[in-house]
Amino acid sequence: MSKRQTIFDAVKVRFATATTANAYASNVGQKVFEWQLVPVDLDNLPCSLLSDPIEEALIDNKNTGAFVRQLTIDASLLLAEVNQTAAKARAALADVITAIGTDPRWGGLALRTLPVSEELKLDDEGERISGVRLVFKIEYPREAWEA
Repeated sequence: MSKRQTIFDAVKVRFATATTANAYASNVGQKVFEWQLVPVDLDNLPCSLLSDPIEEALIDNKNTGAFVRQLTIDASLLLAEVNQTAAKARAALADVITAIGTDPRWGGLALRTLPVSEELKLDDEGERISGVRLVFKIEYPREAWEA
């Protein structure tokens, strides 16, 4: 299994902890979907949608050829219809930020995790907050042609 897959799997597991049963304010972790390309059924809300669209290689040491990879994680936190308010969206966002912050090195897989952007999302009609989009990068070491 590639390091990228191992890290992505760790992200999915961590997001799944964001439930009220684990003392979080929301249940956006009760269902975590990877690369969800079709609309989510209402009975699957709340949920988290995760993807890893981009990985960039940064030269860490020109003498050794060591690289640091920056894996971009795009997370959409979708709220249940009864909870589609800005306050509930901010609570869900706080939950996943807290979950990520419990170990931003992902059990030693990564060097660090960097926040990129946070955005409250409107429903299709633009009338209410339907969720949150959070983008972050996970930096980890990987050789040039190592999987």
